[in-house]
Amino acid sequence: LGSLDFAPTLLGLVGHGDLVPDRFQGDDLSGVIRGLEPADESRAVPFFRFTAEPDAYQARGLRTARHLWVLATEAGATTRTCHDVIADPFQLDPVTDPELDRELSGRLQALLADLGHPWPPLDDWIGALP
Repeated sequence: LGSLDFAPTLLGLVGHGDLVPDRFQGDDLSGVIRGLEPADESRAVPFFRFTAEPDAYQARGLRTARHLWVLATEAGATTRTCHDVIADPFQLDPVTDPELDRELSGRLQALLADLGHPWPPLDDWIGALP
């Protein structure tokens, strides 16, 4: 359940899932919460950190059932972090895996495009992958 899913899910939980406006980008997960539907283990939830200042810290990320992958920029520097949230729930030991980076960054890029929020630093980072 990501922040985009809060409003549609709350409306679904109170019996008004049919009133979710089309402009809402999240999903009604009330059936999953009630145990009426299985959870989608392949689901990915976006992570956003916006600031008004262009050189201030900005981040976009993806949370799956197993991983948290985040790309951040600040003052022209770009950093990437990945954690296995099952093996390392306190996120103390970052994962370094180029194939996983390719997979998760590609999923994030597609998700942001679907949401209408492409992010040029992510596109540049993916473009620089070997």
